[in-house]
Amino acid sequence: MGVGRVDRAPQRAALIEAADRLLSGHAPGAPGGPTIRDLVRESGLRSDVAYEHHRDVVEDYRQRVVRQREAADAEQARREAAEEAERARRHAVEEAERARRREESAAARARHQEADRLRRRQAEETELREAAQRGEYLHRGLGRRRGR
Repeated sequence: MGVGRVDRAPQRAALIEAADRLLSGHAPGAPGGPTIRDLVRESGLRSDVAYEHHRDVVEDYRQRVVRQREAADAEQARREAAEEAERARRHAVEEAERARRREESAAARARHQEADRLRRRQAEETELREAAQRGEYLHRGLGRRRGR
């Protein structure tokens, strides 16, 4: 190494370690995610040194941040899609249950109506039989026509 030359290896190592800490979440970063400013601050270097002498490390860090954000966004989208699918499934189950209850209610109403119709008919037939036994003539729907 010549006079005036600075050994850049420790600086490079500091940047790489800072990048690893930031991306793993072991160092505080900006609320929206780690930034290049966070990288420079975490490494302890001046920003001009980082940009001028270690541009490749800074660019690699930027690309890793982008990939990490994309992965997080994709995971969030997957979770939201799964939640939406679950809501749709629950809605379909609830709708099927409501349809089943409506069908049961309609069937019960039909059974009750049929039972009422049969009871009315039996009551009418009983009344006709009793009237015939008493010697009266009844016509359906017209009431008594003549008696004895």
